[in-house]
Amino acid sequence: MAVTVDDLRAALDAATDMQLAEMLGVERSTVAQWRKRGVPRRFQSSVKIGPEEEAYAKDFALRRRLFGDGDGGYLMMAAMAHVPLSCFDMPAELSNANIGGMRMDMVLIVARYIVDLLGDRRSYTEGDYLALMQELDGEQHRRAIARAIGPFQPI
Repeated sequence: MAVTVDDLRAALDAATDMQLAEMLGVERSTVAQWRKRGVPRRFQSSVKIGPEEEAYAKDFALRRRLFGDGDGGYLMMAAMAHVPLSCFDMPAELSNANIGGMRMDMVLIVARYIVDLLGDRRSYTEGDYLALMQELDGEQHRRAIARAIGPFQPI
Protein backbone atom coordinates (compact mmCIF):
# COMPACT_ATOMS: atom_id res chain seq x y z
CA MET A 1 0.00 0.00 0.00
CA ALA A 2 1.26 3.49 -0.81
CA VAL A 3 2.27 5.80 2.03
CA THR A 4 -0.07 8.77 2.49
CA VAL A 5 0.55 12.24 3.90
CA ASP A 6 -1.24 11.12 7.06
CA ASP A 7 1.09 8.12 7.35
CA LEU A 8 4.07 10.48 7.14
CA ARG A 9 2.54 12.81 9.71
CA ALA A 10 1.97 9.92 12.11
CA ALA A 11 5.45 8.48 11.55
CA LEU A 12 7.12 11.84 12.12
CA ASP A 13 4.67 12.97 14.84
CA ALA A 14 3.76 16.09 12.86
CA ALA A 15 0.60 17.77 14.16
CA THR A 16 -0.17 19.61 10.92
CA ASP A 17 0.68 19.50 7.23
CA MET A 18 2.65 22.71 7.75
CA GLN A 19 4.74 21.09 10.47
CA LEU A 20 5.32 18.06 8.22
CA ALA A 21 6.45 20.35 5.40
CA GLU A 22 8.91 22.10 7.72
CA MET A 23 10.28 18.76 8.95
CA LEU A 24 10.83 17.52 5.40
CA GLY A 25 12.13 20.82 4.05
CA VAL A 26 9.36 21.32 1.50
CA GLU A 27 6.66 23.94 1.01
CA ARG A 28 3.18 23.49 2.50
CA SER A 29 1.77 23.56 -1.05
CA THR A 30 3.96 20.55 -1.88
CA VAL A 31 2.33 18.53 0.90
CA ALA A 32 -1.09 19.63 -0.41
CA GLN A 33 -0.14 18.29 -3.85
CA TRP A 34 0.95 14.99 -2.27
CA ARG A 35 -2.57 14.62 -0.88
CA LYS A 36 -3.88 14.74 -4.45
CA ARG A 37 -1.12 12.96 -6.37
CA GLY A 38 0.54 10.76 -3.76
CA VAL A 39 3.73 10.95 -1.71
CA PRO A 40 6.93 10.61 -3.78
CA ARG A 41 8.82 7.34 -3.22
CA ARG A 42 11.87 9.07 -1.76
CA PHE A 43 9.71 10.24 1.18
CA GLN A 44 7.87 6.91 1.54
CA SER A 45 10.93 4.84 2.45
CA SER A 46 11.07 6.14 6.04
CA VAL A 47 7.57 4.87 6.88
CA LYS A 48 6.95 1.22 7.69
CA ILE A 49 3.32 0.10 7.64
CA GLY A 50 2.18 -3.16 9.20
CA PRO A 51 -1.22 -4.87 8.75
CA GLU A 52 -2.85 -2.92 11.60
CA GLU A 53 -1.65 0.43 10.27
CA GLU A 54 -2.69 -0.56 6.75
CA ALA A 55 -6.24 -1.32 7.93
CA TYR A 56 -6.36 2.02 9.75
CA ALA A 57 -5.05 3.82 6.66
CA LYS A 58 -7.76 2.22 4.50
CA ASP A 59 -10.46 3.24 7.00
CA PHE A 60 -9.04 6.75 7.14
CA ALA A 61 -8.97 6.98 3.34
CA LEU A 62 -12.62 5.89 3.19
CA ARG A 63 -13.60 8.51 5.79
CA ARG A 64 -11.79 11.19 3.76
CA ARG A 65 -13.63 10.04 0.63
CA LEU A 66 -17.00 10.16 2.37
CA PHE A 67 -16.54 13.26 4.50
CA GLY A 68 -13.61 15.21 3.03
CA ASP A 69 -10.82 16.83 5.04
CA GLY A 70 -13.08 18.69 7.46
CA ASP A 71 -14.88 17.57 10.56
CA GLY A 72 -17.74 15.84 8.73
CA GLY A 73 -16.83 12.37 9.97
CA TYR A 74 -16.96 13.44 13.60
CA LEU A 75 -20.19 15.38 13.00
CA MET A 76 -21.77 12.31 11.41
CA MET A 77 -20.74 10.07 14.31
CA ALA A 78 -22.09 12.57 16.84
CA ALA A 79 -25.36 12.91 14.94
CA MET A 80 -25.83 9.16 14.57
CA ALA A 81 -25.12 8.66 18.28
CA HIS A 82 -27.89 11.12 19.18
CA VAL A 83 -30.64 9.94 16.85
CA PRO A 84 -33.01 7.91 19.02
CA LEU A 85 -32.94 4.23 18.05
CA SER A 86 -36.70 4.32 17.48
CA CYS A 87 -36.06 6.62 14.51
CA PHE A 88 -34.28 3.80 12.71
CA ASP A 89 -37.33 1.51 12.88
CA MET A 90 -39.24 1.86 9.64
CA PRO A 91 -42.48 0.38 8.36
CA ALA A 92 -41.85 -2.94 6.60
CA GLU A 93 -43.71 -1.89 3.46
CA LEU A 94 -41.18 0.84 2.62
CA SER A 95 -38.54 0.20 -0.01
CA ASN A 96 -34.88 0.11 1.01
CA ALA A 97 -34.39 3.35 -0.93
CA ASN A 98 -37.12 5.07 1.11
CA ILE A 99 -35.78 3.65 4.37
CA GLY A 100 -32.28 4.89 3.55
CA GLY A 101 -33.58 8.34 2.69
CA MET A 102 -35.67 8.61 5.84
CA ARG A 103 -32.83 7.45 8.08
CA MET A 104 -30.50 9.96 6.45
CA ASP A 105 -33.08 12.70 7.03
CA MET A 106 -33.11 11.87 10.76
CA VAL A 107 -29.32 12.03 10.93
CA LEU A 108 -29.30 15.34 9.03
CA ILE A 109 -31.82 16.88 11.44
CA VAL A 110 -29.54 16.04 14.36
CA ALA A 111 -26.42 17.09 12.42
CA ARG A 112 -28.04 20.46 11.68
CA TYR A 113 -28.71 20.91 15.40
CA ILE A 114 -25.08 20.04 16.21
CA VAL A 115 -23.67 22.42 13.57
CA ASP A 116 -25.87 25.23 14.93
CA LEU A 117 -24.66 24.42 18.44
CA LEU A 118 -21.00 24.41 17.37
CA GLY A 119 -21.14 27.70 15.51
CA ASP A 120 -17.57 28.44 14.40
CA ARG A 121 -16.05 25.63 16.47
CA ARG A 122 -14.82 22.54 14.65
CA SER A 123 -14.22 18.94 15.72
CA TYR A 124 -11.03 17.94 13.91
CA THR A 125 -9.63 15.62 16.57
CA GLU A 126 -10.89 12.73 18.62
CA GLY A 127 -10.52 14.94 21.71
CA ASP A 128 -12.79 17.57 20.12
CA TYR A 129 -15.29 14.85 19.27
CA LEU A 130 -15.30 13.45 22.81
CA ALA A 131 -15.81 16.94 24.26
CA LEU A 132 -18.70 17.48 21.84
CA MET A 133 -20.25 14.16 22.82
CA GLN A 134 -20.04 15.10 26.49
CA GLU A 135 -21.67 18.46 25.77
CA LEU A 136 -24.48 16.82 23.76
CA ASP A 137 -25.21 14.37 26.59
CA GLY A 138 -26.69 17.24 28.59
CA GLU A 139 -30.43 16.97 29.21
CA GLN A 140 -31.21 20.28 27.46
CA HIS A 141 -29.62 18.98 24.23
CA ARG A 142 -31.42 15.64 24.43
CA ARG A 143 -34.75 17.46 24.76
CA ALA A 144 -33.91 19.88 21.93
CA ILE A 145 -32.93 17.03 19.61
CA ALA A 146 -36.13 15.14 20.48
CA ARG A 147 -38.16 18.28 19.66
CA ALA A 148 -36.34 18.73 16.33
CA ILE A 149 -36.93 15.12 15.32
CA GLY A 150 -40.42 14.85 16.82
CA PRO A 151 -42.55 15.70 13.80
CA PHE A 152 -40.40 13.55 11.50
CA GLN A 153 -40.43 10.25 13.43
CA PRO A 154 -41.64 7.57 11.02
CA ILE A 155 -43.58 5.50 13.56
